[in-house]
Amino acid sequence: MKKNGRAVFDDERKQAVRRQLKHFSIADCLLAVDGCAMDPFSMGENDRHRPYNDLALIFRDAEHVEKFIAIAKAARSEFEEVKLNEEGNLERVEKVK
Repeated sequence: MKKNGRAVFDDERKQAVRRQLKHFSIADCLLAVDGCAMDPFSMGENDRHRPYNDLALIFRDAEHVEKFIAIAKAARSEFEEVKLNEEGNLERVEKVK
C-alpha cells in the first residue's frame, strides 16, 4: 500500500498472503487490508511518521491479520454490509436508519 500506488506484489508479499489464506477467507483478508488502511498508526500517524502498511506486515502472522480485521470491523459498525461494486472493488453499504 505504497503512497504512490505502485507497490510490487513480489514473492515475499505473495507468500505472506498465501500463508494466511490457509487460515482466513478472502473476505477476511480483504477486511484486514481495509483495517490497516483505517489505522492511523499504520498509515504513518506515529512518532516516526512512517507508514507500516506493507502486505508482508499485514499478513505476517494470524495475530496481525486478526488485529487489522478487528480495526476494520470496529470502523465498519456503522455499515450493514460490504459488497463488490461493478469495478470489482469493495463498497460499503450504509445501514438504513
